[in-house]
Amino acid sequence: MNIFIIPSWYPSVDFPVSGSFLVKQLQQLSSRYTDINIGVSNWGQNRSDLALQAKDHLHNLKKLFAATIHPQKETLRQNHAVYYHPTFTWTQHIAQGNLEGVVKANLSNLKAFEADFGPVDLIHAQTARPAGIIAKRLSDETGIPFCITEHTGPFPDKYSVGKDGKLKPALKLAYDSSAQNIAESHFQKQRMQAQGISRVTVIPNFVEEDFFKCSLKSDSRAFRFFSLGYIHPKKGFDTLLAAFKLVVSEYESASLTIGGTGEYLETYRQLTADAGILDKVSWLGEINREEALHQYQNCDAFVLASQYEALGNVFLEAIACGKPIIATKCGAPEETVNETNGVAVEKNNPEALSKAMLYLINNIGKYDSRQIRQDFMSRFSSQAVMPQLYSLYKNISSLHPRQR
Repeated sequence: MNIFIIPSWYPSVDFPVSGSFLVKQLQQLSSRYTDINIGVSNWGQNRSDLALQAKDHLHNLKKLFAATIHPQKETLRQNHAVYYHPTFTWTQHIAQGNLEGVVKANLSNLKAFEADFGPVDLIHAQTARPAGIIAKRLSDETGIPFCITEHTGPFPDKYSVGKDGKLKPALKLAYDSSAQNIAESHFQKQRMQAQGISRVTVIPNFVEEDFFKCSLKSDSRAFRFFSLGYIHPKKGFDTLLAAFKLVVSEYESASLTIGGTGEYLETYRQLTADAGILDKVSWLGEINREEALHQYQNCDAFVLASQYEALGNVFLEAIACGKPIIATKCGAPEETVNETNGVAVEKNNPEALSKAMLYLINNIGKYDSRQIRQDFMSRFSSQAVMPQLYSLYKNISSLHPRQR
């Protein structure tokens, strides 16, 4: 069975974390199921040297002359390869950002994959904008069925709808034409169905249980919270800092470590200083997977006060490491949090969040890391999720055979 993957985001030198969860999941999938051949399409998503900027003609000329536009292939495993066809993109206001060029690049990658492995059975688009739109175009030309996993949060975002709040026609057509639409959570499924999207099933992301795993804290310092995410109000870091200030007023030795970067990083650093908790909060900036694992394993609890989560991979990573979590009721986290693994509170409520943090400090003994880990294993591990994805691929390939 040959599966062609179209990611809307893919790691690059400029954005090494973007889409990295998909890279790891595909590596796990190709390792577990050797009867599946996986081809990943890369046209330069997230590469600044291929993004032409409006009114920046001098830099655009430099990019045009400096770029190396040659198709390439990276073999990751005998049954897993990445096909790269660099393509310039620009503002969506002109020729849809070079959509035609991007479609041609993906078709070139698909043909290269078929030259290596034979006819493609299924195209799997990761997020409808733009991957689902591209998959629809390739399907029209080749007769290959496709499915879409929607990762966007919040869904729909402002780029996906018109002034009437309804999905833009190209996106709606992609969803309507797909053999199966996949949501990461039941909350995401409801949001998709509210936009008139049909044939929606739920398959969550999975986390590598062999990488994210339990370990004893390396020290015996006072209670330590860890948070990780894009540093932005939508991840609720302003709420978290306000809540933590209240926590420190009652439990002075508590500490908070925050990983991640973003446009609000310096703003929140200053907010930390203004709140008088600068010595209690550590800002790590962008961190890699290994450092994230270290922080999960050496904290007492994980906390994130998001405005919206379609799933929330960081919560899955935390419970994989056996750590209790505190989340806000912002969509999917209510499905993840239970009595075994943590607490969910109302969003935008520093008082409620601080009470939950203090509750964990005073009741940490009630949370068994082995039970938290087992809860994770039963729902979000590769062992639990990959068979669902494999079965989906088999069913679509059987029910929707290639038409030409």
